[in-house]
Amino acid sequence: MDLRFPLTVYYAFKQDDEDSGSESEENVDATVDLTTGWETLLAALITSGFQITATWPVRASQKWRMVSMGTNALASYIVLACRPRLAEAQQTDRRTFVAALKRELPTAIKHLQQGNIAPVDFAQAAIGPGMAIYSKYTRILEGSGNPMTVRTALSLINQTLTEVLSEQEDEFDTDTRWAIAWFEQHGFDEGNFGDAELLSKAKVTSVAGLQHAGIIHSKAGKVHLLRPSELSPSWDPATDMRDAVPPSLRIAAGLLLAVLLSVVGCHVLRWRNPASPEALLKRADEMSWLNSWIAAEPLYRQAESQFTQRHQLSKALYARVSEMPAHSESATNVPVQIALLRSDLTLPEAHDPETRLRILTILGMLEVNYDSGMARETWTQVEDLALRQHHYLLASRAIGEQGIAAFLLGDMATAKKDVVKAWMVAKTADPGAHIRYASMYCTGLVELHKYNEALGPLNEAIKVAKDTPGAAYPTIAITAKIGSLSGLGKARKH
Repeated sequence: MDLRFPLTVYYAFKQDDEDSGSESEENVDATVDLTTGWETLLAALITSGFQITATWPVRASQKWRMVSMGTNALASYIVLACRPRLAEAQQTDRRTFVAALKRELPTAIKHLQQGNIAPVDFAQAAIGPGMAIYSKYTRILEGSGNPMTVRTALSLINQTLTEVLSEQEDEFDTDTRWAIAWFEQHGFDEGNFGDAELLSKAKVTSVAGLQHAGIIHSKAGKVHLLRPSELSPSWDPATDMRDAVPPSLRIAAGLLLAVLLSVVGCHVLRWRNPASPEALLKRADEMSWLNSWIAAEPLYRQAESQFTQRHQLSKALYARVSEMPAHSESATNVPVQIALLRSDLTLPEAHDPETRLRILTILGMLEVNYDSGMARETWTQVEDLALRQHHYLLASRAIGEQGIAAFLLGDMATAKKDVVKAWMVAKTADPGAHIRYASMYCTGLVELHKYNEALGPLNEAIKVAKDTPGAAYPTIAITAKIGSLSGLGKARKH
């Protein structure tokens, strides 16, 4: 192993919830623990002398592949970065480990929060810094003298993470922590089974256990949190073979989800920020321009509501379609979303040039994940309309997106010309586009095994993201850099 490069381990799992499953198959044996494989892998790496320095969730299938649409394909995998543990590493006790978590995790979490990370992914990403602390020791001793298990370490990491985020001691059990994190992303709507499974790994629980506990419904590759009215009143801790959750805590968690999050949560931003819808829209546009669509979504939602109340329907439509990119990762039917946007183009409100330009822009973003030919045509329209409205940077971005579509269609010469052109323009005045096109160009280089050529621009993209306040976390660049370093390591072995 070349010590200059980290060992990259990919932990993958396949969805086990098939559409053809009968109702009887949903009654999962409570003794099945789907987190065992994940914990066993972590334990094996640590026992083998590795320190786990980072964990990161990655979508397994490229979203633009039509073959993956609507199927129970591999949902996600987790990338682990590992390095050999220092030879002088020592053992420690539980108290020292907990103190180190409370001392070091807040800084690491603050760094992660600066990125555009969805709640279901944030939980897994935050495991990395915690496991780095756990695995830097040869072993951690409990008060009984026995070594601390990986499961215990994961529980302590999650507890510290919750304390840091809420700034108070937290007594919630693992299922409730999963439910809160899931609600932040999906509410009571359906989400992908893969996202639920990924989050369960981070929260030290399992989808089967959550379903047995009676707080979710899982079938046909989809999961949704049960509403308070759907919860079974006959739940009995005596019949729950997992660690029993006290009824009072279950009621408290239900009230927290149903009342505080469902009712208060949708109004809290409005109470804190009584700004005009124009100001909300401006701020949201600034955030989305830096690719922070998830962070901008609540502002767009508030602006839409206020514009609708004022009967300013064109601006309300502009805000509504701008909410879509934040949900594109968990979209259940991309063709339906595309059809809705095309229908929006026929509305009287879409005659407003700015609104029409925004609809076409969002449409192009979604079409790249579905049909590259359609995306190429849409981005050509965006370029033309943006130039007529003197939005020159957006027109440049449209050229870059045409290049990405060309790459997916196999037109390498056009792809290189368009993406490089947009990249060069972005270097002067558009950090968000600078990060995106440097990342996308180098992703192509990595796929062509030009690893050394890719590293410089990737480091450039990562630095721009770090130095630009409000910029989204450069996930594409980081993932491409991991692939580049991994490719260089394999090439040297041969």
